[in-house]
Amino acid sequence: MTSMHRHDYDYHFVAIKPTQLEVYGEDGSRLFDFTAAGVLGFKLVGDLLEPIGIDLPWPVPRVHAAKNIGESEYLEILFESKGTTGAGVDPAKVAEVMQDLNEEL
Repeated sequence: MTSMHRHDYDYHFVAIKPTQLEVYGEDGSRLFDFTAAGVLGFKLVGDLLEPIGIDLPWPVPRVHAAKNIGESEYLEILFESKGTTGAGVDPAKVAEVMQDLNEEL
């Protein structure tokens, strides 16, 4: 399980080894679980992270923790847009860059 953490910027991640993740709120309560696969993004809107490219059953608070509840190891590459929020990132371009990186490894 990750430690409780906070996102201050928009971010995207690429699930290298997809799995089922469980999300917890700042108070430690379980919020929901979802399949983490492909390229996923979140836009910071107030104290919530608005999903980009995925529908989730519950709002994601900017302060949260996550736990791998899947059957396999989970690997992801996460990157935050440190300059500004709301600039947007093209998920297709992210996937292309990540595929190139994966081929080099």
